Amino acid sequence: MSNASNRSRLALDMRFYAILSHIFPLRFSHKVALIACLGMQIPWVSLTMYLTPLSDRLALSLIDLAVIAGTLMLGVLLTCTAMQALMVPLYRIHAATRASGYVDRLPEHYRDEMGEVMKLVNRLSTEAVTDPLTGLLNRKGLLEGIKACPRGAVIVFDLNQFKQINDTYGHQVGDQVLVQVAQCLKGQIRQPQDLLARWGGDEFLMVLRDATEGSAQQKARDIEALLARCWLDGSVRPAPSVSFGIQMLTGGNLQADIEQADQAMYEHKALRSDGVSGLTNHRSMHGV
Repeated sequence: MSNASNRSRLALDMRFYAILSHIFPLRFSHKVALIACLGMQIPWVSLTMYLTPLSDRLALSLIDLAVIAGTLMLGVLLTCTAMQALMVPLYRIHAATRASGYVDRLPEHYRDEMGEVMKLVNRLSTEAVTDPLTGLLNRKGLLEGIKACPRGAVIVFDLNQFKQINDTYGHQVGDQVLVQVAQCLKGQIRQPQDLLARWGGDEFLMVLRDATEGSAQQKARDIEALLARCWLDGSVRPAPSVSFGIQMLTGGNLQADIEQADQAMYEHKALRSDGVSGLTNHRSMHGV
């Protein structure tokens, strides 16, 4: 069964859980008790209604025994079916905790114990793929998201002289610079199709879905110019700036594409240290 049909089936089954949540909103155990009670009462009520007209008979026929057995089996079947539907939140939690890629968020509006667990799973799942400082994706989150992006461009950004900023102003100011850079970068992507992550330290990685080489170059130039204007007030010296490297996604070895973009970024950084800026060297910016 495909992931899409799986999600559709689980979403449909959650309707039964939603109905029970209107009856017993705060306790999962109450829902279980209701199902167990109905599972026992249905066959007994059915048997009572069937056997009452036969109370004057001394023995039961084979048909009577078949009806009794069928009623009991129906009660068991209905109970098992209802219990399976009731356990759908657990199936979804299990799928979310074992998923190696994207998984739909669990519903958070239920107020019982299962609802609290689903909220916790959502929070832990988000934290697992999110950088705590900037709120961007982390390395794991980007690698999971980029699998669904066979065409486009990877741009690696690295802050210049960031160590000097940390040494001069302390790590608190350094963290503020990282957060501000992250916000500037985030404002330059198309959500949700593009991806942006803090790749590590003062390095950020942007994935532009379906971008051309020209549009990726222009995006990198725009971001470089935008960041250059952010610290014109002289509050931080040296003013934060970025070096970047671009690599078009080949649809093959993803790790190799990222490494090419990273290498291109270091070549650009070397050019800047030599007093050269901009796209002055085609190979240094595209890793080709």
